[in-house]
Amino acid sequence: MSKQEMPAVGEDYSTQRLSQRYRFSDPNMDLFFLGALGWAPAGGISVGEAFQLSTMIKDGDADSWASAFEAQGETLVAQADHWVARGETRAAGETRLRAFTCFRLAWQFVAPGDRFLALFRRSQYLFDVAMEELGLPSERFAVPYGGATLPGHFFRASDPSAPTLLVIGGADTCLHSDIAVEGSATS
Repeated sequence: MSKQEMPAVGEDYSTQRLSQRYRFSDPNMDLFFLGALGWAPAGGISVGEAFQLSTMIKDGDADSWASAFEAQGETLVAQADHWVARGETRAAGETRLRAFTCFRLAWQFVAPGDRFLALFRRSQYLFDVAMEELGLPSERFAVPYGGATLPGHFFRASDPSAPTLLVIGGADTCLHSDIAVEGSATS
């Protein structure tokens, strides 16, 4: 971004990223709502589900955002558990992946603290269970970095000669966007 394109001091950077509004006047909330719409084809909640949830959110109110997505996530967890009880593991995994999406969205605007950690950990757990139920061989890994670790997931390729793919998301991503798929190493 050139100096001419930089937002003015105090201007919200997201206004530069997203000039079209889809549901919310709050530019950051609208941006992540758009993200929720885009995740639908990859196992996230449906577009209709996202718009329905948006009716329970007060524009710009982080707590109502978190509560709406958390409640929907819990509903989906109960539905996934029902599928497991019926022996429908694939349906359970697909539903649990949607629940993960809800918890991932729930923590987006929550301030660091107990609620954030609870929502974040719940999202991680649901992702791992969904991968197991879907039969996707996912292994957690961590890379030491700056006195802490950077987490990721490793998905082994069915073809050992396949190249390795390392996916690293941008600043608005989370652990589940950063994956490695094994094959032969590439540089």
